[in-house]
Amino acid sequence: MPTGQKPHVVIIEDDDMLADFLVQRLTIENFDCTRYATGKSALVGMRAAPDASLILLDISLPDIDGFEVLTQIKKDARLAHTPVIITSNFSQEKDIAWGKQLGIERFLNKASLVPSEIVDIVTDVIAQKKAAA
Repeated sequence: MPTGQKPHVVIIEDDDMLADFLVQRLTIENFDCTRYATGKSALVGMRAAPDASLILLDISLPDIDGFEVLTQIKKDARLAHTPVIITSNFSQEKDIAWGKQLGIERFLNKASLVPSEIVDIVTDVIAQKKAAA
């Protein structure tokens, strides 16, 4: 990402109210956002424009689940380096372990977070990736 350019967050979330809120909150905090409501549309869009700084990925999507989306992201050389944070209301140990095995940065339980925490976590993960590059 060129210096001075806003970080670009891709939000893959089928809950319109939550997705709109995340886009609004992240935009206020100086992020560019793209939102997809399905896994398939997200994969098509991200492959066409693989410029995301970070992906917020819901697990329960209406077409293919977030784990399949994550698997496809990690198989694509242009997307594989993009940090992924899973956001889900289902935070069973097996889901967290599977996400980590597939290469996520974090697993967030949506029900237990306040919006400012999500912004802080997104900012932190992007900063860590920049520092490591």
